[in-house]
Amino acid sequence: GYQYNYFHLQAGSNSHLTLNQKVTIGDIIGNVGNTGVSRGAHLHFEIWDSKNNKINPYLVYPIMYGLPHRK
Repeated sequence: GYQYNYFHLQAGSNSHLTLNQKVTIGDIIGNVGNTGVSRGAHLHFEIWDSKNNKINPYLVYPIMYGLPHRK
C-alpha cells in the first residue's frame, strides 16, 4: 500500500481525520494553511510506498494534474 503525507495544514484542521482512516475523493482532510517558510497558503503532499520510497504523485494520480493516465 501507500502512505500519504499532508503538510502545512492549518493548525487544528487535521481533526477531520483519525490515524489510518480511509478517505475517498471529496472527503475533507484538512484546511490549507501557511506554516513553515512560505509566501502563502499551500499544501505539501507526499506519497511513499511500502518499501519507504517516495513516489511521484503524477504517476499515482495523473487526473489530479490534468494529465493522461500512465501505465
